[in-house]
Amino acid sequence: MENIAWVVFSFDGYSDLWDTQFTLLDRYCYDISMKRYLVTQNLDFHWNKLNILHTELNNDWCSRAIEALNKVDEDYVIFLLDDFVVTKKIDLEKLEQVYRNIINKNILYYKFKTRFFSLKYSKEERIDKYTYSIDEKRKYGISLQPSIWNKKYFIRLLMLNLGGTPWDFEKFFNNDINFFYTYDKMKHIFDSRNILNIEQTVIQGKYFPYAKRIFKKNNISVDFANRSFYPTFRYLIFIIKSILRRFFTKGTKK
Repeated sequence: MENIAWVVFSFDGYSDLWDTQFTLLDRYCYDISMKRYLVTQNLDFHWNKLNILHTELNNDWCSRAIEALNKVDEDYVIFLLDDFVVTKKIDLEKLEQVYRNIINKNILYYKFKTRFFSLKYSKEERIDKYTYSIDEKRKYGISLQPSIWNKKYFIRLLMLNLGGTPWDFEKFFNNDINFFYTYDKMKHIFDSRNILNIEQTVIQGKYFPYAKRIFKKNNISVDFANRSFYPTFRYLIFIIKSILRRFFTKGTKK
């Protein structure tokens, strides 16, 4: 696929995750012709066919993202935070179909389903068997979950949040969507499939309890001494909230 890149956004303090991240990416994306980037601060990381994008150490998250994206050659990016990993072989044909659809329809933002953070969509929002339009009133319709972005559009939205964290970015579009005076919901798409076969293994700097099972299944050796596990009790509460949110929470804002 041309004119699209795989971008993993990280920082020096998460360097212990990089080996796992790119070992799995190499294993399950070996047949996908796509330039790969790792965004960090000062550290170097030597990995075959990986481009390192260094950003200013003291800049805020949104400013670092803008700086990095401006260094990416391609016009579209698969943007992943460093706590997500690929856990199965990606179906190249399906991914290419999605990308062609994005190009042909000039889609600006294409979000994939994840285990915990995908709210229920209504039949009124359905486009076809798998995809839904993201209404401007949808809660966290725009987020930093695994997505394909039009790079220029992504930069434009980041510019609205200079000085912000990832959470500030997501809260902004959940609380104040009024800037979308030209918002076109057909340019913002949710795909109910996890085409990238992504799993989130880290939350708030700690491993999810199930991360150990994921790594074992994929024959990945991880030194868990470098990072603690999310407390089991808090994890159970997180799971319950996720289930309730998915099935009982109204997906749109008032």
